[in-house]
This record gives sequence, structure tokens and C-alpha cells, in this order.
Amino acid sequence: GSEKNTEIRFINHACLLVKMGDITFATDPWIHGSAFCNGWWLAKSSPTDAFDILNKCDFIYISHNHPDHLHPESLQRIRKDMPILTAKFQSGSTKEYLHKFGFMNVVAMDFVSSLVDSEKEIHLSVLKSGDFREDSGLFLQHGKFKCLLTVDSNFINFGKLPTVDLLCSSFAGGASGFPLCFENYSEEAKKVVVTRNRGAIKATNISTIKITEPSFFMPYAGFFTEAAKRDSYIKQRNNKNSVEDFESICASNGSSLLNVNKEQIFVFEGSQLVSRRQDETEKMDSSSFGVITKFDTDEVDNQLNDVVIEYFEGCDFKDDLLVDLRPTSDDFKSANIGFRLDFSLKEFSKFDCDSLIESVADEAANRGLRYLQIKVRSAELLDVLLNGKPWEDLLIGFQCRIYRTPNIYNSEFW
Repeated sequence: GSEKNTEIRFINHACLLVKMGDITFATDPWIHGSAFCNGWWLAKSSPTDAFDILNKCDFIYISHNHPDHLHPESLQRIRKDMPILTAKFQSGSTKEYLHKFGFMNVVAMDFVSSLVDSEKEIHLSVLKSGDFREDSGLFLQHGKFKCLLTVDSNFINFGKLPTVDLLCSSFAGGASGFPLCFENYSEEAKKVVVTRNRGAIKATNISTIKITEPSFFMPYAGFFTEAAKRDSYIKQRNNKNSVEDFESICASNGSSLLNVNKEQIFVFEGSQLVSRRQDETEKMDSSSFGVITKFDTDEVDNQLNDVVIEYFEGCDFKDDLLVDLRPTSDDFKSANIGFRLDFSLKEFSKFDCDSLIESVADEAANRGLRYLQIKVRSAELLDVLLNGKPWEDLLIGFQCRIYRTPNIYNSEFW
């Protein structure tokens, strides 16, 4: 490889702009607005030219279908003929989603191929997350310069990785409704798990740093916060790693930390970093930050009454699971109507939460079924049902409170 010029510009969260000679692409644009049912908000303001530069890209890479990476509001403002590179996931989730938003030029790449332009000395490979989740990362080479974006993947490509000049990875943690949204745990137990989860993210990054021996490490894809007032319980407890937490980790592994809180534009000649500077572009207005549209509660409740049962009767899901679904106000105080969802017999009905007949939990225990109680904010539930969003969005966005017996993750359901 030759000494080519490669520029990396941090835009926001997981969105990077990569210039390789005359080819430019961006990753995972979440530029404004919230993600995960109004639960996540950008911790930084994006530059005002973000959409202009995105629309001038040669292509955009979308790593997976979580809304902080595949963000409908941001994608709405991108030209529909934009070529999109993503992974060929078994369920086709990401590709289908992109089609739904009007992007037809989608290349879903398998995990054994590469895109190569020998003349421009560009090589791209989409790599699989080393767990059961539909997640991916990207390896890119431009001349001598080698870079790996692991994004949110665990044990990416099952640890079979080259050495690289630049490693970019998510770092913050706190990106899950577990354990804070679960009523099976005491406050003390929650604290322990939150700390353990932060440690796990660090450990994943340390192991990738050891394998890839990067000269530079850039923590990214972790700049979100729980800005809505109604989520203050989560915000106070959901401690995350900071970029600075990786100073010592980098130092002890012979890497230099690229801190996007300080500089956002990095230029490489071959594998050497030749310049780093602050992005002087003006930032977008963030006055609507954390502000949630107020809904007419009665109207939402009426619509829920109309659609919940129809939605589940139309779904193709069977399991030894009894779900007690309770639409609630913002503080999770439950309205009096609940929905009893029996996925073993595919029977779905309404019940009065205050009535003293045998509780759904007792019924589950007597019939040997798993029990899952979900208290969920009504307007967010309606949004998921009407817009075909993943159920997991409610959990990751802290929009529900869960009690379950046995205390296990019903991954098929979510």
C-alpha cells in the first residue's frame, strides 16, 4: 500500500465522515432528535453542515437497525438514491427497514466478501458481531492506512482481526434497559450490575485493543443521555464510561487516545497521524433537546384499546409465555385496563388491573408458563404498535418497567 491521505471527521455519536482520496462515506447518521422512543437524546450538538455533507457522500454505511444507528428522522433528510452499505443479516432486518424509508440502492454484504478498488487502493469488509445479535462493524484499508470500526459489536469477527492503525469502538455502556427498568432487583443490586456492565464494555475494548494493536484508539458511539425530565430516575443511576476513562488503558497498551471531546478532525498520511484539529463549524440549535410532544391521553388509550389485541392476533409468535401488559402514564402508574397475552394458546384479552380475580402471575405459575409483566408508557407503546418498531426499543429506551418470573431475558419475545 502507498501513503494515501485519509481524513476522519467525527460528526456525532456513531456518525463519522471518512474521506479516502476522492471517495467519501459516512457511518450511522443520528444527527438530531431522539432515539429509542424518546428515551435517548444526543449528548452533543451536530455541526450545521451535517446533512449537506451526508448528502454529498458516495455511500453511507449502516451497521445495524437500532435507531441510534439507523435513525428514521435523520435518514428522512438524506437523498433517497444514496447507496447504502449494510450487512446481510439473517432476518434482513436492516435492509427491509431501509427499503421502508425509501432507500432502494441498498447493498447488504455477506461476511466473507470485500469491496475492492485496486486502482484507488481501497478495501472494505463488513464484519459480524461474535454473538447472537444482528450487529456488524467495518474494516477499511486505504493504501497503508487500516481502520476498524467495531461499533456496538461484541467479539467482532470472533476475534480474527488484523492489526490496525485506528480502532474506533463504542465505549460508554448504559445502553440497555437492564437492570434499571427491572423490578426484580433492589437498588443495591442494580448499582452492582451497572458497575459490572461498564467494566464489561472496558474489557471488550481492552481485548480488541490487544488483538489489533492500534496506534490510535477513538471511543465513539456512546454520546447519548436521558434528557427527558420523566427519565431522571434513569439518568441519576445509569453511570457511563467517559472517553477519559480510556487514557490509561491506551497508555498501557501502546496506543494513543483520540478524544473527540477535544478534536473532531483527524488526517492520516499512510499510517501516520499528521494533523488533528477542532471542528470550527457552527453547531445546530439544541433548544428542543429533551422535549417530548404531549399527547392526549384519552385519545391514546382509545387507540390502544382498538389496536393491541389486533396487533398480537396478527403476530406470528408462539411461546410458553404469559404477558401482563399495562399501558401507563409517564410515572408508570397503571391505568385500570391491562392486556393478558397468552402466547402458548394465542389468546389475547383485556382485564381490569384492579379486579381481585386470580392475577395473571398466579395463572402463569399454575399453568407452568413464564410470566412477564410490562408496565409501559401509553404513547410510546402506541408508537411501537402503529409504526412496526421493535419491542426492544421500549426496553432500551427506558419506556417500561418489567417484572418477570423466572428472572430471565425472554429474548424471542423482545
